[in-house]
Amino acid sequence: MLSGCGFYLRGTEVVPTLSHTSTVQIVSSYPELNFIFAEEFRNQGFIIGDSDVDFAVHISDESHDGKEVGFDTELVAEFKRINYRLVYEVVDQQGQVVIAQKSFARQSGYFNPEGTFLQQQAAKESALKQLRGQAAATIAMELIFQSEDFSQ
Repeated sequence: MLSGCGFYLRGTEVVPTLSHTSTVQIVSSYPELNFIFAEEFRNQGFIIGDSDVDFAVHISDESHDGKEVGFDTELVAEFKRINYRLVYEVVDQQGQVVIAQKSFARQSGYFNPEGTFLQQQAAKESALKQLRGQAAATIAMELIFQSEDFSQ
């Protein structure tokens, strides 16, 4: 795709992938989070299931809060940043802990929450969705590495 503009990738990087297809169950009390995680795990090559799964990702806590920041600029606008934290654990078919309880923490980029209430909520939800996707991708990659360790 990029070669049309004259850009060519050099060298070879090995991107980790699953040597076999693993089935994963996402367990949390946050429906939207479950959906985002399932989508990201599918993108990483996992199959999402509810029973007879290879791994279960248990999300025990999710928290986020907005933080307003004022920049000293000519524009008198408040910007927001979301502090995000997720606590998770991964277990295998036998209930053995594969990834012990860990925490994923990130901050969103700054966004300007101007506009109507609905526009402000949409900006916040967009930033939150991006953070959730980053968490899911990080956990999926970690599970790929763990899966490879177990299969060897």
